[in-house]
Amino acid sequence: MRPLEIEKWIESKKKQYENSQELLIESIIAYKAGAYRAAYIMSWLFFVSAIKERFLKIPNCPQDIPEESWKLVRKWFTDENYWDFNVMKALLRENLNKEEKDIEKIFNVPSDLPTLIKAYRKYRNICAHGKDYTISYSHVEAFWGFIMDALSKITITGEIEVFVDRLVETFNKFGVDNDKLVGDLLSQALQVVSADSFQDFLEMLDSKLEEKDMSEMTRHKVFVKIYEIIQNFSKRDPKYAEYSEELVKYVIQSTKIDTQVFAGLYPESLRDILSQRPIYAEELLTLLERAVSTEEEMPPYILPQCLELALMDLAYLQEDTFNKLIGLVKKIPYILTNWNVQWVGTMLSQKPELVEILDKHGFFDNLKRVILDKVIVPKGFNFTTANERSLLPTIYIKHKGLDEDLVKKMVIVFSDKDEHYPYRVKDALEDYFKTNTEKWDEFKQIFQKLNESGAIEISLEDFHINPEKADKK
Repeated sequence: MRPLEIEKWIESKKKQYENSQELLIESIIAYKAGAYRAAYIMSWLFFVSAIKERFLKIPNCPQDIPEESWKLVRKWFTDENYWDFNVMKALLRENLNKEEKDIEKIFNVPSDLPTLIKAYRKYRNICAHGKDYTISYSHVEAFWGFIMDALSKITITGEIEVFVDRLVETFNKFGVDNDKLVGDLLSQALQVVSADSFQDFLEMLDSKLEEKDMSEMTRHKVFVKIYEIIQNFSKRDPKYAEYSEELVKYVIQSTKIDTQVFAGLYPESLRDILSQRPIYAEELLTLLERAVSTEEEMPPYILPQCLELALMDLAYLQEDTFNKLIGLVKKIPYILTNWNVQWVGTMLSQKPELVEILDKHGFFDNLKRVILDKVIVPKGFNFTTANERSLLPTIYIKHKGLDEDLVKKMVIVFSDKDEHYPYRVKDALEDYFKTNTEKWDEFKQIFQKLNESGAIEISLEDFHINPEKADKK
């Protein structure tokens, strides 16, 4: 027999209603047995129990809610004799005195629901006491439909789902990089979401992002943004470090968030990842070693992590792992292409200390060799290979500057009168020199020196990368 809609629904909500779901399951059993009155009464008990459970799961009073009102509702909902009556009082806002009016801020109930709740409550009373009325399967099914709809519309201030929905709406409207809005929402959420329940929060967020058809990469960026903001919170208050740990634990265990992509987008997370999964460093090095040995392209999100490892000390890496890493790092230039080099370039720009380490271990020597042998090449060489690496020269020049070898090779290649050279390389260099005029001045000084020494015999007017000539056009 195909499962009922209510069965599929409660299966999807079993974490949210883990304490009250048994009441609904009993209702379904009674329904299948034809005991419709019992089924309806158990459904009603589930409905009020679900509201009670959701409220009592919120550990702390949210901002903007008076503490006295919050404590009063907790007292109401834990009263063994009158809790169900008090749930109705809170939802319907009936018979609230002046001191109790702030309770309305806690339960957000759409204006049309109280009338419907009263109608279904009347049928509940008929099921319990009205022997002259017939209750059929249609009454139960109608009430189930109402329950599924109403519980999705009733929100409780401070509830995890409320903050999740606000975050999803923010990411949808404003994108991932609105630190102020996301930071404010997270700050409010973490006042009521404990570190122990933070993984539930993240799981709900991921599911709702998926429901919104958000791309896989964007979902990864959302989690990175949350991690980054929590890291900033931790600098002000160490208590937030627990949330970072829980987020990393969720990423490592998740089947929907790829640890490699997450860490590639935010390499600084590696320290937290390695503290929970030390073997991850070896996994990265295995991938790097395989790519280097075959000179195959490597996914762009792996390389930043390998470079981040080079910044770590032996507190995070074993000595033999670190030595293996250093031996592989200098070979990275052989697997760089435009596909992955921009991620590397961003890291080099942000971390001068990384440039020093890579320079010390031969990274830039090999990068220069690749540029001269495979990128800045004349007719007869593979221009496809060169164009796929057109950004490599600009990254090298940015961090190491120009020298006679580079200038001489550039002049020879890009002064070809028939313009037989890799066009994308030429365009990338020309755009770079236009933007970085001090580097163009450096180029001209070396060019003049080579001309005076007789190493080259070409006019700057014949050099096709000349940005000054391009500007005149």
